[in-house]
Amino acid sequence: MKQGVQSVFTWIFILLAGGLILVFFITVGYRFYDGSIQTASIQVEQNLESALSLALQQDRYSHSILLGRSSVTFFCSNTCDCTFDTGYKGTNFRDNIFFAEPLIDGTLYLWSLPWLVPFRATNFLTVSSPEYTHYIVTGNAARGLQEELEEKSPKNSTIRFITPSEVSTIENGATQEKFIFLKSGIRALHPSFADEEVRAVELQGNTIQFLIKSEDSPGFEQQGQRIPILNDNLAMISAAMFSGHPDMFTCGLQTGYKKLNLVAQVLANKAKSMDGFTKPNGDNCYYDPSAVSLLNSISQHANTLSTNPRDSQSVSSLDQLYTQLEQLNNEREIESCPLIY
Repeated sequence: MKQGVQSVFTWIFILLAGGLILVFFITVGYRFYDGSIQTASIQVEQNLESALSLALQQDRYSHSILLGRSSVTFFCSNTCDCTFDTGYKGTNFRDNIFFAEPLIDGTLYLWSLPWLVPFRATNFLTVSSPEYTHYIVTGNAARGLQEELEEKSPKNSTIRFITPSEVSTIENGATQEKFIFLKSGIRALHPSFADEEVRAVELQGNTIQFLIKSEDSPGFEQQGQRIPILNDNLAMISAAMFSGHPDMFTCGLQTGYKKLNLVAQVLANKAKSMDGFTKPNGDNCYYDPSAVSLLNSISQHANTLSTNPRDSQSVSSLDQLYTQLEQLNNEREIESCPLIY
C-alpha cells in the first residue's frame, strides 16, 4: 500500500517537474524570438534612417527601398514631434524634412527635390509606395504645373494625371486613391467610394487645403486651415501631395523655413563681403545695400514662418522679395559680376 502511494507521488513530482521544465524552455524560446524580432526591427529602422538621410541630401534623386515583410509608419503630432517607426521604438525626424504617407508596406518610393526660393534653401524628401495612387486633377489653369511635374517626377512615381471630367470615372481599386486638385476645383467621386475614406489636397490660388471624405460622408470636408505656399512652388506642392496629414506638411515647412533663415543669412554675409569687388576692367560690383537688404528681409520673414507657417503676409512678402532678388542676380550676371547665389 505504501509503495503504491509513493509511486503515485513520484509520478506527480515527475509531471510537475516536467511541466516546469517545459514552461522554462517555452519562456526562454519566446524571449529569444521576441528579442530577435526587436533586434531585426531596430536594424531595419537604423538602415532606413541612413537611406532616408542619404536620399534627402541628393538633388532630384529617386530610389526604391524594399522593406520585405516590414512596414513603416510616419507620424507628426500637432507640436511637430515627427517620427517614423518600424514597430519597435521609432526614430525622430530631427532636422530632416520628410513628407510621407502614414503607413507603407513592402516598398518605399523616395523622391528628393530642391526647394528653390529662388536659390536652393534645402531639399524636400517625399515618401510613398505602390500601394498609393495619386491622381492629379488639372485643367488649363494648371497646365504649366502639370508639365513641370511630368518632366521632373521619377519613373517609379505613383502620380497619374487626369482631367476634371475624368474624376467621376475613377473607381475604387486595389490601391489607396488620393486626389490632388490643382486649380481645378473639387470634383465629385465615383459612387464606388461611397463607403470609403478618401484623402485629397486642393491647390487654390497660392494656398493648400487638405481634405477628407469620411466613410459616412458623401463629399469632402476641410481638414485643418488653409496653408499658404509660394507661388506655384513645385517642391511645396509635391510635399503637400505626399503628406499623409496636414500636421506633417506644416511641420516640414517649419523646418524648411528654419533652414531658409540660415541660408539667407549666409548669402547676406557673402554679398556684403563681395561689395566693391573689382572686375578685370577696373569697374566695381556693388551688393550693399540692395542685395544685403533683400536677403536680411528674407531671413526675417523665414524666421517668422519657422514658428507660424500659416502667416500668409510673410509668405506673400517672400514671393515679392524672391522676384527682386532674382532680378538683381540677373543684373549682376549681365554686368559680369559674381552672382549673389
